[in-house]
Amino acid sequence: MALTINFVVEDGTSKTDATSYASVDNYKQYWLNKGISISDSDTVIKGLLNVAAEYLDLNYKYIGFKSDADQRREWPRVLTDQSIYNDTVDSDEVPQDIIDAACYLAYQHKIGNLWPVDEGVSSRSLGPVSTNYKRYEGYKSFPYVDTLLNKYVSSTTDIIRVN
Repeated sequence: MALTINFVVEDGTSKTDATSYASVDNYKQYWLNKGISISDSDTVIKGLLNVAAEYLDLNYKYIGFKSDADQRREWPRVLTDQSIYNDTVDSDEVPQDIIDAACYLAYQHKIGNLWPVDEGVSSRSLGPVSTNYKRYEGYKSFPYVDTLLNKYVSSTTDIIRVN
C-alpha cells in the first residue's frame, strides 16, 4: 500500500481535518506574482504548505477565538475586536494575508530556513569549574510575515529554550 500525503485546505468551513491554509495553486500563483516559477511537484508543495500552517498556528497568538472548537487550524476565527481592522473578517473566512504568509513560510521551509536548530555545543570555564551546554541562537524572525499578520495577532509566542 502506497502512502499519500494528507492535504486538506481550510476553506473557511472550520474543517476538523485541515492541514493547510493555502492550496497548491495559491502557492504557485503567489510565487509567480513575484516572478518566481515553481517547479516542485504538487506532493512536495503540499508537504511544505502543511508545515507552514503548523508554523503559523504554533508561533502566533491570534485575536479572537476559533469559529468552531473542533476545527483543526487556528483559522477561521471569530474576532472579538473588529474595530482594529480597516475591513472586516468574517468567521467563515481565512484572510488572504494568512494564505500569503503560508505561501511565504512554505518556501522558507523549502530552503531550510523555517525551524530554528541547535548550533552545537559550547563550554564555559570559571576557574576550576567548567560546563558544557547546547548553544541556541534563537527564534527565527520573519518580518514580512509579522507585517502581514500584524492586524490579526495579539502577540507572538515567545520561544524560550532552557537546557
